[in-house]
Amino acid sequence: MKPLARWFSALAVVISASLMASPLQHPKRLINSYQVDLNPLFKWWSKHEGPRPLSSWVHITGTIVGTNAAGWIVAAQVEGAHKEEGNARAGSAHDPLKIILRTPPVEDLADFQTLSSRLAALNAQRASLAAEESQDKEREQAVAAQQHGARGSRARLLSMEDKQLKQAENVAKAGQKPLDQQIQELKSKLAVYGGTDHYAVDCFGLDLQTDHEGMPVYEHGRVTQ
Repeated sequence: MKPLARWFSALAVVISASLMASPLQHPKRLINSYQVDLNPLFKWWSKHEGPRPLSSWVHITGTIVGTNAAGWIVAAQVEGAHKEEGNARAGSAHDPLKIILRTPPVEDLADFQTLSSRLAALNAQRASLAAEESQDKEREQAVAAQQHGARGSRARLLSMEDKQLKQAENVAKAGQKPLDQQIQELKSKLAVYGGTDHYAVDCFGLDLQTDHEGMPVYEHGRVTQ
């Protein structure tokens, strides 16, 4: 691989990593009217230097697979969970377990759904313009071919049609540029949630050391400013 190609490849990896979902969201939480500040944990998590603070708050990643009265049901990977037969907290890095996440960040999910819907609409709009551009280009090329050997009024008509098709093609092409910018901005915002196709749970939760319907329960806490 050439040096420049390696540089671009490395840059792509860095950008991709920077846009991945992160648990370092919402440091201030409210649990049973008690204010919790997770900033010390967030600071430690960024560098993993020294003793880990707030050890009861564990890292949870996974996918929402359902809901019940207690909260979200998440197929999760939980920091510190071990695979032990008969243990509700049985799981591993390769074997997610179902947990309950109480007081989940529903605002984040709603924001993701709004952004995702906007992205789908913009992608559809851009696809429509791209199709128009392609069709106009094909028609313009066909007209240009007919112009060879054309004479008189037919040549003038073909020339006018060719000009109109080029203008329409340019309009469709120009219309895609602002859409591309908006799409990229939305993708950057959605990357905080782990991607554009589905909402990924990635947060810290308080291990309540209790189970509900055979599933261990973790508390996210109500987000505060």
